[in-house]
Amino acid sequence: MNILTQKLIQSFTVLHYYYLIDNTKGRSLEQVPEHIRSEVEILANERYVNEYLARVGELDNGI
Repeated sequence: MNILTQKLIQSFTVLHYYYLIDNTKGRSLEQVPEHIRSEVEILANERYVNEYLARVGELDNGI
């Protein structure tokens, strides 16, 4: 993957994560090439999970 593609994925991930790309607002990832869109969705979901775990703590404490 070249540098430009990596930067595009990072940028779209941030936009998607902060709801700046939202189907209800008339903006969509549908216009982005599929290989970039898939990577963006994966990275945004990882970011959601990581932030959630950072806020509530790991659930591996044996409860």
